[in-house]
Amino acid sequence: MGICKKIWMVATEGLNEWKRNYRIWTILTVIAVVLGRYTLPVSKFALENELTTPITIFPLLMGDAMNSNGLPKVILFFGGIALLSNAPFIDKQKPYLVIRSGRKNWYKGECLYIILASLIYLLWTTTVTCIYLAPTISLTHGWGSLIGAIAGGSINRFEALNGIQCPVHVVNQVNYWIAVLYSYGSAWMILIILGFLIYAINLYSKKRWIGIAAAVFLVLIDPVLYNLTSEKTNWYMIFSPVSWTSMENLQYLSGRGLLTGSYVVITGTAMMLILGGIIGRKVKRMDLFSEQ
Repeated sequence: MGICKKIWMVATEGLNEWKRNYRIWTILTVIAVVLGRYTLPVSKFALENELTTPITIFPLLMGDAMNSNGLPKVILFFGGIALLSNAPFIDKQKPYLVIRSGRKNWYKGECLYIILASLIYLLWTTTVTCIYLAPTISLTHGWGSLIGAIAGGSINRFEALNGIQCPVHVVNQVNYWIAVLYSYGSAWMILIILGFLIYAINLYSKKRWIGIAAAVFLVLIDPVLYNLTSEKTNWYMIFSPVSWTSMENLQYLSGRGLLTGSYVVITGTAMMLILGGIIGRKVKRMDLFSEQ
């Protein structure tokens, strides 16, 4: 069996376990309920006022805000952390998989599992929001007439969006599909970073709660920094990866700070590679099953 096939075998084995893992289904169900709590009232408002919505409002869900108003974004990342909280994914059934694939291929397969699991999680959130917004979705009007009216100031955001943010500069200046691509791409990258962080810390600490706590801390930095930033301190955002998922924080839209698209891509990629290297270094030296 080739190296790529061995890595893919390990990754898909992790995904196959979802079928009988009630923890995974519970997490996905809770996230679906939370998304319904925020998006169903939006769909209802649009329907009552004969307005349209975009196919997904993910760029809005990633909007930055103070703790209470920014809750959708925080909850979505908490869901991702819960999904990957059992890293490293070692149990009594795994020794045969390590022997069959080899230690190096095994940890690479585990990292690929985190990448795929994060993507599937985001696809799940998209599917759920599409179902909730189905009666009012417009495929031809980008942001939709509802979001456009809110950004234009003719509709009150608090009345229409049920606590969801509406980054006006993004809506008015950025093509809808570019905003969607950026929001999903950056969120996927940050979920991978959080998963790798949990994996790396738990390998070294041998206690899973420490990695989870570190990932939660990284998520909670986002609303804290939002409350602390001003025109002079907006550069703080470069130290908060979760803040990178809010497109309105980019320098060319906000007109301040140091956060750029290039910085997000380069720094995020570097973080993934560094954490992956740390995981690989530890896995090569440790007795996987006697130390867990």
